[in-house]
Amino acid sequence: AVAGSRTVILGGGAIGLLCAQIMKAWGFGPPHIAETNPLRRGMLESLGLGNTYDPRDEHPADSSADIVIDAVGMGPTRAAASRMVRPGGAIIHVGLQDSAPGLDTRRITLQEISFIGAYRYRAEDFSEALALLTSRKVSGDGWVEIRPLDQGAASFQDIHDGRAAPKIILAMS
Repeated sequence: AVAGSRTVILGGGAIGLLCAQIMKAWGFGPPHIAETNPLRRGMLESLGLGNTYDPRDEHPADSSADIVIDAVGMGPTRAAASRMVRPGGAIIHVGLQDSAPGLDTRRITLQEISFIGAYRYRAEDFSEALALLTSRKVSGDGWVEIRPLDQGAASFQDIHDGRAAPKIILAMS
């Protein structure tokens, strides 16, 4: 683990939150988590997963992060990641919201910043995930909600509007 490293996660939805939980389980220092939704910021703080901030009002200094995880994946978050990652640092791109411009490829090249797109899973990833879940180092406590299947459409709208937990499981009975 890289205790004390300065990590920023862009997006506090299900992917960003899970990244923060895994980082905590692996012994990383608490990340800074950018989230525009105040309800999600409160939830992330109450779970003790990191220091949250509203990226519309504040952000880490340029060239200050060792690792930036873009869990949103849109032009403005790629631009923010390009600015805040330090020379020699890494951007981990997991969000897939759009393909709009934003990545500063000139800076990434000149400053030897690693850019890693993460989408597929290796077979080992599933056994590691199962070990994290069974050890309770990672769980859905405080951020996963179970609703009846007939509330599916409303659930998607509630997530979109920021009125619900970032992950909802629809139960058949």
